[in-house]
Amino acid sequence: MDPEEFKLHFAELSAEYGSHLPAKLAELESLWHCLENGAASPDQVGGLKRELHTLVGTAKTMGFPAITDAAKAAQACLTSILGRGGTPDPAGREEFGRLFSELVAVVERSA
Repeated sequence: MDPEEFKLHFAELSAEYGSHLPAKLAELESLWHCLENGAASPDQVGGLKRELHTLVGTAKTMGFPAITDAAKAAQACLTSILGRGGTPDPAGREEFGRLFSELVAVVERSA
């Protein structure tokens, strides 16, 4: 594959990745609301952590560095919350909610 073909192919992959971001965001929001309300199963908590980790690892590669940065901040906050017992206290909910709102805004601007 020559460099121009690669650029075109990567642009297509990046656009496809971007088209899936709204669905990914909806999944993250659903998982966060379960945790926020204290109704999350261990699988849902793990799913939220895993999906944030996936965004951190793939968004920048696919041309969305701002999403990586926002997801990394939310992931770090969630990791801290989970380290304190797995259920967010009011301050943890507020902090993660703020960071999650920032992630939502970045994804919506990027998609």
